[in-house]
Amino acid sequence: TFCGSNEASQKIIRTIRDFDPKLEILGPTVNKNKKGIEEVSIILKSEDRKALNNAARKVLKEFDRSKNIQIKIDVDPA
Repeated sequence: TFCGSNEASQKIIRTIRDFDPKLEILGPTVNKNKKGIEEVSIILKSEDRKALNNAARKVLKEFDRSKNIQIKIDVDPA
């Protein structure tokens, strides 16, 4: 569980960095959706599509039980 979106954002970044430090991370940005749930959005960039997809899957799997925060990851090959 998380205290808020800032704590979740930092944990997401650490998770990605631990998984693959070569991935470029843009963001995170935090917004509230129409239901009042905070959305954390991150863009990952790399020439390695497999690394992008694996990192996104790892983050989404690790944070899938968070009900207070929704996570969106856009993978964008460089």
